[in-house]
Amino acid sequence: MTLDEKLEQFYQAAIESATNQNLQIIEEYKKSLQVIYDNYKNEVLKKIENAYQEESERLLREKNRELSKEAVKLKQKVSEKTSELIGKLFQEVLKKLTEFKSTPEYFDLLCKQIREAFEFAGGNSMTIYLTSADSNLKSSLETALNTTLTVSTEEFVGGIKAFIQDKNILIDNSFASRIEELKSNFSL
Repeated sequence: MTLDEKLEQFYQAAIESATNQNLQIIEEYKKSLQVIYDNYKNEVLKKIENAYQEESERLLREKNRELSKEAVKLKQKVSEKTSELIGKLFQEVLKKLTEFKSTPEYFDLLCKQIREAFEFAGGNSMTIYLTSADSNLKSSLETALNTTLTVSTEEFVGGIKAFIQDKNILIDNSFASRIEELKSNFSL
């Protein structure tokens, strides 16, 4: 083999070796760039995911806050409407009681309440009060029950109140106290 052939073969071997080294360096560089790219991509994706999660949580908190405000407003409206309806209901009750007071059954009710008060008193002295609106029934009740009644200065819609002095007991069968009791226990 001649010197030129040897040089040519050496040249080819050197070029081939340099090309292989070049390709290997490029391949390693590509791999390292791919690793850098993957790390950067993962980091950016994590940042995006965290930002998305934080924004989702913020929006959820904001939505819950708005829902809470609306729930409070609705509860207030329901409460106001409930109070209004209860007021109307008890106005209707008072109207019905006023109508009832003009019936003979009301007179009978007063007689019954007075008799029950006498039974409860068991012979102790007692003052029985009628509301001033029922003063027109006083003489009829006194005659029917053979007792003395007192017209109260306090207005209590209807019914009677009786005070047993010896025992310091008040029997309150007034419509006003019954209505207040019903109002306090009433719920929709």
